[in-house]
Amino acid sequence: MHDAELRDLLGDAKFSSVTYRVFKVAEDRRIKDGRVVTYNGKFEDGKSGYRVSADVTLLEGQKTRVEGKVATAVCETWISKFFDVERPCCSGGCC
Repeated sequence: MHDAELRDLLGDAKFSSVTYRVFKVAEDRRIKDGRVVTYNGKFEDGKSGYRVSADVTLLEGQKTRVEGKVATAVCETWISKFFDVERPCCSGGCC
């Protein structure tokens, strides 16, 4: 921090930038069982993985079995175009 007055006011305060991706899917569109998904690597300027949660990162080109909640987000939201799903999902053929 370059502003001395502001630095004195804030002391040792630390700041972070955080992005939350929240997906809301209608109850009747939720997938109960898991799916095998593959991240195609075209999202977020070519990063080699897509972090779904603290425990799950889908790596580019790697087939990964995911639970129903993750499968629903991959199949039923705007990120679906960045993934391939092996098993048919959702009533609308979204994948």
